[in-house]
Amino acid sequence: MNGILRFQRGFSLIEMAVVLVIFGLLMSFFMGASSVFLSNKSREMTRSSIQAVDAALALFVSTNGRLPCPADGTIATGAAGAGVSLPAAAGECTLNQNDGVVPWVTLGIPEVEAEDGWNTRLTYRVFSAANGLTIANGMNMSSCDPAGRGTVAVPTTQACDSNCTSGDLETCTPPALFVANKGLRIEDVAGNILMDPASNTGAAYVIISHGSDGGGGYSNQGVVSAGNGTAAGTREALNVNNRDVQATYIDNEVNHGVSVSHFDDLVSRPSISSVAYRAYLAPRNH
Repeated sequence: MNGILRFQRGFSLIEMAVVLVIFGLLMSFFMGASSVFLSNKSREMTRSSIQAVDAALALFVSTNGRLPCPADGTIATGAAGAGVSLPAAAGECTLNQNDGVVPWVTLGIPEVEAEDGWNTRLTYRVFSAANGLTIANGMNMSSCDPAGRGTVAVPTTQACDSNCTSGDLETCTPPALFVANKGLRIEDVAGNILMDPASNTGAAYVIISHGSDGGGGYSNQGVVSAGNGTAAGTREALNVNNRDVQATYIDNEVNHGVSVSHFDDLVSRPSISSVAYRAYLAPRNH
């Protein structure tokens, strides 16, 4: 045709197979990269939410001199009592610690900040007892004095003695006496102790995201998730909801392996003193 040769040639089966293999590899790469990106984004969102809750709790302590009790995680969003600390007033948390989530209404934060990046409510546990951190002035260390020589906390709830003066340090409660045997015990998946009330290093509270697996966390419909099929680690199971309250919780480096060491929770576990410091209720020299 007009001196121009035109050749028409289709793909051979081998060439088509090669193209399909390359396309499949590219799709696998991009899907894998997308999955990693979304997972990292969810974890960053979770860290942001936990930081927001930590800040809200410090503000609550600054205003009220104590920590709040958890909200009942079994109450669905929009229902009466959702996100409200129980009990609302100072006192022991006797109603809902085994189902406790961050009390977003009581803290004055949006509900979304009380959820992790996988839309699971953040679990919340706090040291609560007759001498706990949720009673009146349970977090107020401002009357304690590092130079105090008092050996008996006044009153017996281990509060700082408000009569403390620089001229009579015998009446001053040292911070170590205030925090003695208070707080929650924190261990890693190997059973190593990270924080311990017996050594005056208990955690004031724990905030727990149950990670991408979500197992043991409450949905906003008040239902505990059974997880997405990933095997929960043996020690990770101590962090789940809907079980008897106990004083040991687990924090560890992330391990996505399907084994007894699996751990994908994100945890905040500040010391009693650090929370008091952030709330401007730390010990001072009198």
